[in-house]
Formats: sequence, C-alpha cells, structure tokens
Amino acid sequence: MLCLGVMMTHPSDPLGGTAGDTASTLRRTRQVQVLILAVVGSALAVTVWQSFTSVAAVSRAVGLGQGETFLHAVRYALRPGQVPNEYTLQGVLEDQWRHGLRCVLLLTPDARVTLRAGTCETPDAAMPELMARFRPGQFTRIRARLRMLDRPPPPLPPPGGGEPAWGADAPPPPPPPPPGFGPPPGPGPPSFLIEFEPVKSMQMHAAAVRTLVIGGATLLALAAAAVAVWRLSVRAEQLQAVREHDRRLAGLGEMSAVVAHELRNPLASLKGHAQLLAEALPPEGREHRKAERVVQEALRLEQLCEDLLGFVRPDTITPQEVDAVRLLRDAVAALAPAAIRVVAPAAAIRWRLDPLHMHQVLTNLLRNAVQSEPNGTSPEASASVDNGALVFTVRDFGGGIPPDKLESIFDPFVTARPRGTGLGLAVARRIVGLHGGRITATNHPHGGALFRVVIPAAAGGPDG
Repeated sequence: MLCLGVMMTHPSDPLGGTAGDTASTLRRTRQVQVLILAVVGSALAVTVWQSFTSVAAVSRAVGLGQGETFLHAVRYALRPGQVPNEYTLQGVLEDQWRHGLRCVLLLTPDARVTLRAGTCETPDAAMPELMARFRPGQFTRIRARLRMLDRPPPPLPPPGGGEPAWGADAPPPPPPPPPGFGPPPGPGPPSFLIEFEPVKSMQMHAAAVRTLVIGGATLLALAAAAVAVWRLSVRAEQLQAVREHDRRLAGLGEMSAVVAHELRNPLASLKGHAQLLAEALPPEGREHRKAERVVQEALRLEQLCEDLLGFVRPDTITPQEVDAVRLLRDAVAALAPAAIRVVAPAAAIRWRLDPLHMHQVLTNLLRNAVQSEPNGTSPEASASVDNGALVFTVRDFGGGIPPDKLESIFDPFVTARPRGTGLGLAVARRIVGLHGGRITATNHPHGGALFRVVIPAAAGGPDG
C-alpha cells in the first residue's frame, strides 16, 4: 500500500515527462497565442482608425476643393463685362450639375437675393447671418449638401480720392440692365452663394466607413479567434491532464495486478491456517479472539486483492436479458436484507445487462451506504425506468460526501473511511461505463449521499 500511495502522489509521467511540465507548456503556449492576437488586433485597430481619420481629413479637403472649383466657374460666368442674369446662372448650373452643383444664389452686399438657379435649401431669411459670419475658404453643411459664399473685395477708390469726375473725354457710364436681367443697383459688387453635393468627398467618406466596418469586423473575428484559441487550449490542457491521469492509472493497474496475484496464494494459506487455529482454540480464550482477528484481516486483504483484480480486468462485459428489480433485490439480500429499504415496482424491468458485473456495482454502492449510515436509519435503493433509461439509485442518510471529494470520489484509492480501499467506486464507474451508462454522486438536499446509475436503452436496452 505504501508503494501505491507513493505512485499516486508522484506527479511524474511514466514515460519520463511530468504532467506539471506539460500543463505549464500548454498554458504558456495559450498565453503567447492570445498575446499575439491581442497585439495584432491592437495594431489593426490603430491602423484602421488612423486611416479613417486621414481619409476624413482628405475628404474635407476634397470637398473644399470641389467647392472652390464651383466658385471659380461662377466667377468666370460673372466676370467683368458680363451682365449677370438667370440664363447665365442656369448655364453654369447645368454645366456643373453632374459634378454636384445644385444651387446658385446671387446676392447684393446687403444680403438680398436677386437671382437664383436651381433648388436651394438655404432660406432667404438666413442670408444676412451667413454673410456676417462666413469667411473665404469656409463651408457649412446643410443636410447632404455643402454651401460656400463668395464675396468680391470692395472696389478700390479712384486715384486722388473722392468721386470720379466725368469729363468730356471720359467714357459715359454703362446703361443699367433691363429689369429681371441683373441685380438692382446696390452699394457695392454682388456676392453669390452655392450649394453642392460633395460627390467625390462622399465617395471617399463611404470608402473610409467601409474600411472602418471591415476593420471592426476583423477585430471581432480576431477577438472570437482569441476566445476560441483560449477555449481550445484549455480543452487541450484538460485532455492532456486526463491522458496523463489515464497513463498513471494504467501503470497503477499493471502494478496492482502483479501485487494482487502475488498476494492471493499467501493470503489464502494464511486465512486457512488462521481459521483452523481459531477452530482448535477455546472460543472464550484470548488466543481464539486473536486468531479470529487474523482471519478478519486476511479476509479484508483478500477483498482488496479482489478489488484490485476487478479494477484491472479486461474491458469486456457479456450483456443478457435480466430482471433489473430482481438484480437489485439479490444485491440487497447478499449484503444486508434487513438494513436496506428497496423501492421498486412489483413488475419486472427487463433490461440487457451483465448480471455479475452489475451485481458488483450495486453491492459496492450498497456497502458504502450501509457503512455511512448513522444508527437507527436505513439506506434506500430503487430501480426504475426514466426517459427510456434504466436508473438505479442508492441513498444514505449519513453526513454526505465532503465537498472536496465530489470531483474525485470515483478516482482509485480515494476514500473517506480509514479502512477503505478506495477501489469500489472506481470499479463501479468502470463497469457502468462499459454498459454505456454513467454514474454520479451528489449530496441529497435533505442530507446524505445520493448515487445514481443510468444505463441508456441504446447501450443494451430492454429486451425486444
């Protein structure tokens, strides 16, 4: 037993490595992978955002340049010597329509609209405020359009100051334009306001938004990949731990089989001679009690050898049609018929099981329940069919399973009893697994431990 304890507590891999080193390597690999994805995602986020802000700045400059182009076209149409009229503005609008120009307003210096071309979204009442705060090279947004204002500089005063004097040699002033063909006379040269759709700018902005959306989707994909890598790595670590555990159990099984085979014959001889000695001694003497103690200990060691051999036997079962209720009652009768209460239907439950192995499972569970019971109470055992599966339950009314043992109670050599071997539940889980079922252990809400064995119909099922 000392050898078994040392082998169970030593973390070394039977093939030379250690489970701790493998788990540590997997954790470091997982951390490095997630760190790489985080760095790549951060770099991508910074790059996408910088690209978006740069394109937004360029888009603004392109919109301003497009507006300056429209202003230049209007200035050319209204160059000195040309009389401004609606046909002139309409011609400019038609020439620049495909490029985004939508409205041209001709204004007097006191912010009155004299001529217009196109459909404008800026109300006439807002012109004084716009002319007061607009500066050259500025634009404002109105819905999906941009608007810009052009105000020619005031005329220079004539040389020498004062009003120009018209002499005989001076050319006469030009006649005023007919009504409806130009701005009324005002205190200075006219201004004009344009509204346009920044086509190129909007295209660039749309492309920047698409890039931002694609970058965001890529970041989400990287985040999902990081989560997936983390989960897969954790799963790989868990599988590696299970693999290492199975390899250690395999080594334990081989050693246990050797130990059990080597001990069986000496134990049988020891038990036989102790029984003969106990029969030969007077029943009331100390020597008789000592001989009986030797017999009991030999029986306990013999049971340990049987458990060890049961744990390492080949993974084979022979299912056949049996009555599950009768199987449970036989296990109770073989152990403690007066101390266990059976809850089962009167009718037989026909199921395909290996009767010898399943009898061993039930016996192990019932023995644990009886040993865990306080005085004056009886454990309960039941058999039923639930959702197409055969279910055995064994419940005791003792102190329950310690919380730190719930995860490892089915591991070999794990036991809460000082004289227990810790193999009964391990053997039970192995046999139930061979039947395609599962066995679980929980603490009952009203006290005690509850073991539940579920054998699905797909594993063997009811006969027929």
